[in-house]
Amino acid sequence: MRHEDQRSYAGSSFLHHLALSLSSIVVLPGLLAALSLRTQPSGLTQPVWVLLGVLPLVQLREFIRRLSIAHLHIAAAIALDICVAIFQIGGLLMLVHFQQLSLGLAFGMMGAACALASCGWFLSKRRSFQFSWSHAVLDWRRNWSFGRWALVSHVVGFVTLYLTPWIVTLLRGSEEAGVLAASVSIAGVASMFMTGLSSVLIPKASIAFAQRGGRALCVILRAAECTYLAVLGAFALLAIATGDFLLVFAFGEQYAGSGAVLGVLSLSMLAQSIGLTAGIGLWAINRPEANLIADGVTLVVTMLLVFCLVPSLGALGAAIGDLAGRAVGAAVRQVTLRVCLQESLLAVDAL
Repeated sequence: MRHEDQRSYAGSSFLHHLALSLSSIVVLPGLLAALSLRTQPSGLTQPVWVLLGVLPLVQLREFIRRLSIAHLHIAAAIALDICVAIFQIGGLLMLVHFQQLSLGLAFGMMGAACALASCGWFLSKRRSFQFSWSHAVLDWRRNWSFGRWALVSHVVGFVTLYLTPWIVTLLRGSEEAGVLAASVSIAGVASMFMTGLSSVLIPKASIAFAQRGGRALCVILRAAECTYLAVLGAFALLAIATGDFLLVFAFGEQYAGSGAVLGVLSLSMLAQSIGLTAGIGLWAINRPEANLIADGVTLVVTMLLVFCLVPSLGALGAAIGDLAGRAVGAAVRQVTLRVCLQESLLAVDAL
């Protein structure tokens, strides 16, 4: 886009964000109504009201981060996070010092930190926005043609994440579900790295394809895959080599003997990263709907194996099902990307 078009599109994105933010907080009054019908615990009502006001500020901070990363202004995104961290941690320490810390005040301090950092960012970037309701409507239609597929893909992808613990609880009890939850928490360290790198990979891949074509996109994706293989592969080797050490160190002796679950889940994170890279490639070439094939395969394979293995293996069966589903899904996504790229190159050659 030209500079003026970028300013207009940034303004449209901000208006879209406000609409999404307002719609998301509609859920909280319903939660308050449900809490008011209960006699216990009445202490949750006041923090939820505070959260109602804080949530838009937290979402605003996330919008600024995503907008900065989309323009590859990584330093600005990091500076924003550092400012929020300093304000929030400093405020919480002050509340502790004066013995005033509570859940409601903690939420309030979170919102205040996001508000201060966001205001500073907007003051420095106010000329980057140009607002037009007519452009916002047109941009919404264009965004929705892409975003609806991304939304469905995310929903399908999160089904296994939320269903698996309940299945383990029903079939093997809460202790096995606790082992799975603890292992997921440790493996989440790898997930944070994967998510952070993907935030930068999405704009880099999109720019590479838009400016230099499919071959440049492949170079970016291969570099990302090598990075994931090196870092997440090392993490998986560490988890497998140390057995249950990380689980026992973090959560106690009751998790001794559960190292196999963590090892399998760490390999699952590695498989997920390869699939994620191919999925970003499909986004970059404007084929988000093609991700649904792999998402459906991942869901079916994972659920089938979880139901088959959990009764006999417990949390380990759930981890094996997760690994198999993500590995098969990653393979399908890689094949889908290659097919779509070949179609794209053929279309360019025809032109």
